[in-house]
Amino acid sequence: MDREFLIGNEPYCARRGQSLVTVDVNAFDRSIISGEVGHALFQLADQYSRHEMPDGKMTAGFQRAMAGWILKAGMELAADETASALPISLVPPDDAHIRRFLRVLSVVAELHKAGYQRLRVATGMSPSGCHWRCYITPMDNVRQNGWEPIDWDRDVVGYSSGNDYRYFG
Repeated sequence: MDREFLIGNEPYCARRGQSLVTVDVNAFDRSIISGEVGHALFQLADQYSRHEMPDGKMTAGFQRAMAGWILKAGMELAADETASALPISLVPPDDAHIRRFLRVLSVVAELHKAGYQRLRVATGMSPSGCHWRCYITPMDNVRQNGWEPIDWDRDVVGYSSGNDYRYFG
């Protein structure tokens, strides 16, 4: 196995146990442009194309190595960019709408602390774009994407910024 394969395979194997990994696609694009990842992926593809009939094990190995290069590039550069801590706000926002949004989200945070971790929020804007909306529903009423309710009529409570201080009806 060559160096590029091993360098790509190691990050893949290290993260294989994590079922979900977030990769900064912009960081990955920058690493391709800067050359290191793009060069390694090109070498892996060139080496792979030399074999007339690669077996399944070889195919899986090259795919893992390429995925590892993607993970390595997207995660290392993203970590460098987020290394500095952001300041914590010690005063409430001046904008009344933002204060109400934070109050609604704080309700869910407090419910999570009290043992209701299976509650989920679905947020978005009204069709007109004038009002922010937040819906709270149990986890068993949420689609695979992790936030969108399956049945909007079942166990869903909502808040709209159009309701001002009248939370959840």
